[in-house]
Amino acid sequence: MHVIALDIGGTAAKVACFDDSFNSSFETYLHINATDVLSTERIIDLLMPVLEKSKMVGNEVSGIGISIAGTVEKDGLIRKSLNTKLQDLNLAKQLEGYFRLPVVIEIDSVCGAIAEWRIGVGKDLDTFLYLSIGTGIGHVFLLQGSIWKGLDNGATAIGHLHCSEDGECSCGKRGCLAAHSSGGGLSRKTGYLYDGKEIEFLASRGDKNCQNLLEEGEDKLALALSYAYTLLDYTYTIIGGGAVSQEWPNMDRLTKKTKEYLFSIVRNVSIQKGRFGAKGPILGAAITIMNALQQGEANVK
Repeated sequence: MHVIALDIGGTAAKVACFDDSFNSSFETYLHINATDVLSTERIIDLLMPVLEKSKMVGNEVSGIGISIAGTVEKDGLIRKSLNTKLQDLNLAKQLEGYFRLPVVIEIDSVCGAIAEWRIGVGKDLDTFLYLSIGTGIGHVFLLQGSIWKGLDNGATAIGHLHCSEDGECSCGKRGCLAAHSSGGGLSRKTGYLYDGKEIEFLASRGDKNCQNLLEEGEDKLALALSYAYTLLDYTYTIIGGGAVSQEWPNMDRLTKKTKEYLFSIVRNVSIQKGRFGAKGPILGAAITIMNALQQGEANVK
C-alpha cells in the first residue's frame, strides 16, 4: 500500500509518498510566509507532482493523509488554523472530490503523537502526554490507549495556556505558553530578527540574550507541565516538533524545573524527546490514513 501524506505547518508544508513500512519518497517542501494564505488550489498544486511521480514508478496511491496545525472536526472541517489562516474549510471533502481518493485530515499534534505511539519512543506506552513545539505549541493526551481530544475536539492547545502576564501571542492574547516557548514566540521576542534555530545557535556561541530567551522558554514549559502532571497524575511526557533539537529544551533542566513546581503528591515524572522531531506530523498523517484504509473507515463520499 502507498499513501500520500501532507503536513501543513506554520512556516512550511511538506508532502511525501509513504509505503506500508513508512519509507518515504518524492518529498516536496513549500515555504510559507507569514502573509501567505493557503487555498485548496495551492494545496492541490503541491500534492499533484508527488502523486504523479508515485504513479510513474508503479505505486498505486490508495489515499491521502493530512496533518494541520489547528482545530479539525471529525468530518474533516478545519474550524480554525491560526498559523495557516485556513478557517471553516472542509479541505478533506474538496480534495476527495478532486483526486477521487479517500482523504483523512487530523490535527498535527495528534499526528505527531500517533507516530511516537505506533513506531517511536511511546510504542510501549498506553498513557502519555505529547507536546509538539514548532511555530506554536500543541498537545495530545493518550489515556490508556485512547487519544483524548476533549468534548469538542479542543483539548490540543496547551500552547494557549496562560502562564505569565506578558508576551504577545499569535492568538491575540498575552501570556500564552506559545508566546514564550514556541519557535514562533521566541522569534517574535527578537523582533523576528532570528528564528528559533538561529536563537539556539547564538546562545551556543555565548549570546546572553538568546540564552535567557531559551531558559525562560524552558521555565514556562516546566510550569505548563507541572499543571498537566498535577491535573492528570500521569508519568510520561514526550516532546517533539520542529523547534525541538538535541540541545533544546535541555531535558535535565526542564525535568528539574517541572519537579520544583509540582505538588508533592505527584511522584513519577519522565520527560523525554521523541524519535521523529519535525517529521512526526507527516509520518503520523501517513499512519492515520493507512489505519483508516485498513479498517474500512476511509472512503470517497
